[in-house]
Amino acid sequence: MAEASVGSYFTPINGVHGDEPLGYLLELGKSDTEDGFNILLDCGWRDTMDPADIADMTRIVKETKLDCVLLSGSSFAQIGALPYLVEHAGLSCPIYCTQPVKSMGHITLYDIQNYAMERNGEAPYSSASIDESIQLMETLKFYEMHRITPKTTAIMQKTSLDDTGDVFISPASAGNLLGSCIWHIVKDTDDISYAPFFNHKSDQHLPPADLTALQKSAVCITSAKPLDVRPVAPNRDADIIKTVMETLRKDGNVLIPCDATGKVLELALLLEGHWFDTYGEDRSPYSIVFLCEYGECTVAMAEQGLEYMSDKVKHIFETRGVNQMSFIQRGIMKFCRNRSELDDVPGKKVIFATPSSMDLGYSLDIMLQWGEDKQNLIMIFDDSTEDSVTRRILEDHLGEDRSGQMMLVDVWRQVPLSAEEMLAWREKEQKRLDEESAAAELQRARQRVREIKDGDDDESFSDEESNADKELIFSPTEATPGLFLPKSVTYKSQHLMFPFIDGDACTKDEYGETVNFDILSKLHQNDDVATAVLRDLVRDEERDRRVREWEAQESARPKTVDELPIPKKYEKQSVAIQLKCKVMYFPFEGLADGNTLKHVIKTQCAHTQKLVIVNSPTDLTEELTEYAEKECSVRSVSAPKRGERVTITSDITITRVKLDDSLMSTIRLVDCGDYKAAYVEGIVSEASAEETDQQGIKRRAVDSSKGKYAVLMPVRDQTGQPATYIGELTLRKFSSQLRGNGWQSGFRKGSLVCDDKFVLRKGEKGSVAISGVLTPDWFKFRSKFKENYQVL
Repeated sequence: MAEASVGSYFTPINGVHGDEPLGYLLELGKSDTEDGFNILLDCGWRDTMDPADIADMTRIVKETKLDCVLLSGSSFAQIGALPYLVEHAGLSCPIYCTQPVKSMGHITLYDIQNYAMERNGEAPYSSASIDESIQLMETLKFYEMHRITPKTTAIMQKTSLDDTGDVFISPASAGNLLGSCIWHIVKDTDDISYAPFFNHKSDQHLPPADLTALQKSAVCITSAKPLDVRPVAPNRDADIIKTVMETLRKDGNVLIPCDATGKVLELALLLEGHWFDTYGEDRSPYSIVFLCEYGECTVAMAEQGLEYMSDKVKHIFETRGVNQMSFIQRGIMKFCRNRSELDDVPGKKVIFATPSSMDLGYSLDIMLQWGEDKQNLIMIFDDSTEDSVTRRILEDHLGEDRSGQMMLVDVWRQVPLSAEEMLAWREKEQKRLDEESAAAELQRARQRVREIKDGDDDESFSDEESNADKELIFSPTEATPGLFLPKSVTYKSQHLMFPFIDGDACTKDEYGETVNFDILSKLHQNDDVATAVLRDLVRDEERDRRVREWEAQESARPKTVDELPIPKKYEKQSVAIQLKCKVMYFPFEGLADGNTLKHVIKTQCAHTQKLVIVNSPTDLTEELTEYAEKECSVRSVSAPKRGERVTITSDITITRVKLDDSLMSTIRLVDCGDYKAAYVEGIVSEASAEETDQQGIKRRAVDSSKGKYAVLMPVRDQTGQPATYIGELTLRKFSSQLRGNGWQSGFRKGSLVCDDKFVLRKGEKGSVAISGVLTPDWFKFRSKFKENYQVL
């Protein structure tokens, strides 16, 4: 018998003590001889897309054999670096997420890429990299258990029954964004929950977070950021609508910076519902506009995500056949892809403009245009990241007493090139054009090729046929039948070579009869018929068309630098704006508040041994650490720094054994959720060359040091064990079962009372006590209770 000397480790790459994009490396089952299982948890990026911000992540992806990537949401802070890693770091492992995260993430990546192109004329990754990263994604539904085999042990497991290297992952609803999830990761005794963000309450279209995974996990990875979130005011939605309507009635406009996907759906649903109830479909004097190139795609994808929405949205769809995400069909919200379309929308407006940081894009343009008008309003629902324009506005301009203060904003604008830059550009482009011209001339020379045949085949061509008829034009990239060589190359052989085309095939019809072109020519009274038929047999019209298109492109290609458009460069400039408009902030991040987070850590994480805090400011991290150590049953709390590798290995020692065949045939397995359990008594044999069982049959022992196990042998005299009840039952659920079977039940002082005869109490460590009068009904009550458990 041998104990597996393995460990599991967690390393933050980004998103530690500051409000940063997320990115963490999780290593499971790592030892001195095995690479274990490597998982990348999220790979976010700032919307400024500076490669220096993810240099560590790029290096780790290149150096580490990743087995998979787990995405917890569709925001740019969670998936932004994915195309960059695919293009520049060679990321090719499977990426697991839910279907809404895949769809919405696709939109998010394209939206931010477009802004980068508008800002400086280029993006750090291409559109092809976005599509390739989306193709790597494999979608899972909520609560779907998925088994993954690591690449490092895949070959070994093909020849072995060892499945200890497998990892099981399952997503559960996080409740903060459409499709966002809490990941439950299990490998051997390591049971880990990754819950960077969650919302315990149900929003208008999102279900609450399912915290069941936290109850089972030995390690919980979460954020202390909710400690800075206040409880949602009961009249928050009414205050938002009131503020918007007051601004519009005072001849002002409302700007709501948001991301292309995310909480914009919740806000749009709130405002559109008020518009419909107040004005109907076509009578509103004000407009709701979603200014985003992919706005229509966002709502179209949301329509398909009904499975991941709240019970309220599902109930409306089932009873009335109305999908609340059908913004396009209702026509109340208008979708504009650019500023010219926005200018065509009349009247005062409420504009959802991307991105939420206001560092670039339409939200920054609208802010610079409307910010100096005191009638307008900027409503902020997401405080964004540090040093963003949104965060600076909240810190320096929130409140009426700060209105009118100056603010410097960095913008990117196109400016002409300097004289030196223009000369360098002309030299570079002229060199490129010369190289392209030389390549085109060489390609043009290779286009016309001559079919070389054996001497015997030359007779198949008639004397009347011109040499031009023997020369064929082919695209140099196409595979053509026959042997074709440039004019300067000759080939003679008395033997047939492959590929070979029989010249006689051109003189036979579809029935194999020889065609006499002289007779055919006389029948048609046209001397050119034979030549035309022969030409149709050897020429390809589609091939000629491609050649003509290529020649047309070559003729349209610029030949000199003067024919090229004059280039411009992107330059960052600081623009001063006197922010006179009103600024209001409504917390709408969709996160649990501080009291809820503490309650979850204390109650839901009762079995958690280690708590890892990430993505939190230092003061909030210290506050949650102190609370967890004093008030909760968590054994250890860690808040690792960036690049710090912490051990999250379970404190349970793993002993690997193999059940003997005779013992395996006697055990009784019972279903326990996703697992099967049984009570077994046996003796673990020591690893040796051979073992002899009770029947005298020699059995070869299994060497656990080589990835196998020692053998668990049966014993003659089994001692047995007290009955063990396996399962999980809440008193409220059991009370509903009793009422469904005609029993009267209720709660008194935390205990379940049935028919005023029996009392069911839950004690510490899962113990249950049933008290009451010993009657036949008491035994029925006890039997009904046992039906919810499996007994070993």
